[in-house]
Amino acid sequence: MNGAMLNGSERMAADNMATQMECDNLIKLMDIESKMGDGYNGKVYPHTKFESFEGMTVAVAVNAAKVGRVPLVLPATYLHLAEKSRIFMKKYFTVKEELYFSYSHLVCRTAEPDSTNSRTDLSHPIHADNCNLDENHVCHKSPPAYTWRDWSAVLYLNDNFEGGEFVFAHHNFTFQSHLKPKCGRLVGFSAGEENLHGVKAVLSGRRCALALWFTEDPRYQEQEFNKATVIFRETWEEQEAIKKHRAKTEL
Repeated sequence: MNGAMLNGSERMAADNMATQMECDNLIKLMDIESKMGDGYNGKVYPHTKFESFEGMTVAVAVNAAKVGRVPLVLPATYLHLAEKSRIFMKKYFTVKEELYFSYSHLVCRTAEPDSTNSRTDLSHPIHADNCNLDENHVCHKSPPAYTWRDWSAVLYLNDNFEGGEFVFAHHNFTFQSHLKPKCGRLVGFSAGEENLHGVKAVLSGRRCALALWFTEDPRYQEQEFNKATVIFRETWEEQEAIKKHRAKTEL
């Protein structure tokens, strides 16, 4: 779906960006290594009392593989899908400058037992990714907003939950369009006030996704992602060396 189909500009949605196995790998990674409240200073219910929030950065995933808590294929999937999404975004929106990761976050939201179909709150309030909306619906591109974020993307991992639709919205918070998550569906958009967005209430179940933000300014690239890539490569080389040594000793 292009911008016109989503009732806006500089936005799109694409399916088949991940296989079922890849989606399952990232959910398995979350099952083992996620931290409640990660990304929100440990606040387990950062947006609504009806949903708990858990997250994981790429460094946590890679370090877990380095010490043997998870198989290396799980953070490999994290890195691969993040990079695949970055390349797709750059090509689709014909970004002329280099596109760097600004922040990457594997996240799940789980409805609490008292969540009901009568809820009127949102899983994630309407917002922009590089400016702060005030009470008059004016978006200020100044600190503490992440003003360096130029593009955003969300790669969904599952659909076995109720509610949780992604929405684009007008400045008065009425909805322009909505998308139901499913494994491999990527939603991408420019990060300014032209693409206000949020998440409808997750009524039941657990909704998981890989959230990605990008910048065209190299000064704000995610150093954690770069370091994790190096650690992953070193860990892979170490594990390959061990396999070769074992193979020789078995001969």
